[in-house]
Amino acid sequence: MTNGDSDYTPIDKEEYIMATWKNLDTLSSYDKLSGLKNHVDIATAMSGEQGGERVKNYSTPMAAGLQYNYAAKEVDETVLTALAELADEAQLIDKFDKLFQFPQQVQ
Repeated sequence: MTNGDSDYTPIDKEEYIMATWKNLDTLSSYDKLSGLKNHVDIATAMSGEQGGERVKNYSTPMAAGLQYNYAAKEVDETVLTALAELADEAQLIDKFDKLFQFPQQVQ
């Protein structure tokens, strides 16, 4: 069965269902992240020379050549690591990848 697209590839049903779905608040990494609330004193983090370094280092590229700077947000390396652990435990990258496969036929 095809959908008229020359690059059409059916998805294996078993591969598609591999991700597990759990409520965010049931994940152990969520508890760790929740425990970091108010971990960063943003007034202190943004003051002086360290504030300048923070502005320089806490930036990420976006579309159309734009940059998002999150230096004034209550994050540091500990919080970023906890967020990465949460994304891993929740299988967010796998689930995001599956979004692009959705229009294809699952066998």
